[in-house]
Amino acid sequence: MRHARSVLLAATRAETIRADEIELDEKICVKDLREWERLGAWCGHCGHQAWLERRDLDRRFRAVPLVGLQAKLRCLRCDNRTGNRLILGNLPRD
Repeated sequence: MRHARSVLLAATRAETIRADEIELDEKICVKDLREWERLGAWCGHCGHQAWLERRDLDRRFRAVPLVGLQAKLRCLRCDNRTGNRLILGNLPRD
């Protein structure tokens, strides 16, 4: 729900799940993401969306470009490895 001046009043389930697909650049790595951004994955087969754990990504793939990370994605629901995409979202504000 949004106020007339685009102030977020209350987060609904649709707003927390919705995220933007990333235009991947070979130079952008996990370490380049801002603190309030979170990285997620979207399955190209079943449409499942899940947010990835930021600390684990930072520890294991800190210097890996996001293009290389997208190729390693696997859906936990249907085990699909092809057509999966990274999505970018923002952490909820307190």
